[in-house]
Amino acid sequence: MQTYKIQKIEPSKYKGLVYNLEVENDNSYLTEMLTVHNCDPTRSEGKFFDLDRIEADMKKCRKPLHKIGDTKYYFGYLSHHRYGMGADTSEGVGLDSNALALFNFTTGDLVATNHSNTIKPELFAHELKRVGNEYGECIIAPEINNMSGGIVIITLKNIYNNIFRNIDRTKFKEVETLQLGWHTNSRSKPQMFMDFRRDYNDGLIHIYDEQVLKEMKSYANSDIVENVKSKVTRHFDLLTSVVIAWQMKSETERIKGVTVSYTL
Repeated sequence: MQTYKIQKIEPSKYKGLVYNLEVENDNSYLTEMLTVHNCDPTRSEGKFFDLDRIEADMKKCRKPLHKIGDTKYYFGYLSHHRYGMGADTSEGVGLDSNALALFNFTTGDLVATNHSNTIKPELFAHELKRVGNEYGECIIAPEINNMSGGIVIITLKNIYNNIFRNIDRTKFKEVETLQLGWHTNSRSKPQMFMDFRRDYNDGLIHIYDEQVLKEMKSYANSDIVENVKSKVTRHFDLLTSVVIAWQMKSETERIKGVTVSYTL
């Protein structure tokens, strides 16, 4: 068999149906030139989330109440409820996405989502501000793992007051630092995903956005230990924003003076 080396991979714009050819059992087949294997990540072993629960929730998915730009709203604002937002950041050049997720912590409902791979970080910061203002100037936690996150923070701190400050818990007490934004690292990433999975499995989290559930369905145990600085990665931008947003539940409780326990 003759082999060919891939010379270049380039993204291209496409809107339309994508078809997946399958062969029963093996999910592999031969062409005149290639041996092809389609790997459906939702069928593989080592899934991080409970697939049966996700399938049940996918049947409950609903259309958003309304949309403004790329932001989908599933519930309106209730002034006596507590809200918080998480954001995953990117350069907005057609690869990974800028994404936001907003929770109502009083009910556990995922209230609003947005993900776009074309919006620039500066404009994304303004979108965070706009949505945050709509929900009582709720706390916002943009991820700061890359240059794009830094741009979002720099822009946002000049136009919005309620930005998450990193909490140092290394000495068995909470100390608020001057560092703005959420830092995902080898310690915080497993903890935040474990917290989210626990509360999702306990029925405390309600998700009606099908895209979020699809990312959860594909998420594997290996993804949680993936190097957060890796250039070759499977992207779960929307899911990451959702998980960061859920971490703000503890932060809003901390601010209110409610006792919260943390696993160290």
